Amino acid sequence: MTEAFAVVFVLTLLAATVFLLRRHGLSRMGTRGSREIEMIERLSLGPNHTLHLLRVGGQRLLVATHNSGCTLLGNAAVEEHKQ
Repeated sequence: MTEAFAVVFVLTLLAATVFLLRRHGLSRMGTRGSREIEMIERLSLGPNHTLHLLRVGGQRLLVATHNSGCTLLGNAAVEEHKQ
């Protein structure tokens, strides 16, 4: 009986820890600033037509979105500026 109580106690403790971490946002630690895709700029050209400048890894992508979907217009390597 004491082993069953110990298992229930540990599972309850684990559930409470997960709940508290999610509530306080600590479960996402380390993910900020490490995104692989970043939107640099967006330009609306009219209803349902938008240009998006994205940084994906070491590339910049210019993507157009429209009624029919999206189109890759161009890409270029991103130069890193170290300070």
